Amino acid sequence: MMERKDMATEVFGRGLTCSQAVAVAFAEHYGIDPDTILKLSRGFGGGMGGMGGQCGAVSGAYMVIGMGYDPTDPVAKGKVYEKVQEFTRKFRERHSELNCNVLLGCDISSAEGKALMKEKNLRETHCACFVKDSVDIAEEVLGLRS
Repeated sequence: MMERKDMATEVFGRGLTCSQAVAVAFAEHYGIDPDTILKLSRGFGGGMGGMGGQCGAVSGAYMVIGMGYDPTDPVAKGKVYEKVQEFTRKFRERHSELNCNVLLGCDISSAEGKALMKEKNLRETHCACFVKDSVDIAEEVLGLRS
């Protein structure tokens, strides 16, 4: 069986968003239909709908963290928040930032930034790393290492 981070990297390489790649890598584990999770996570790519805000790979991981908890349990809410905070700390330890524009060094919401991103091949050299690291950190935070 393919490791989640390899699956996410492969999905991302096919042109899906960073948020989709991270979220779908956990769909089977949580018994969620992959098409449904791909639809739910689509708008978070490119720093929230291509606006260069919070990294979509991070947003995808936050979605994954919440999947394993009862949505009506008030205690679970606190556990999810703790796991999200732990994930955030670990992601920042690796990359120091959560914002796409800062992570990539260009404003991806502008035509110039998109051109620079393409010219520098940032999707393949940077974003793919954020996807892989987000899956890796989410597995660690959730205790899902095989």
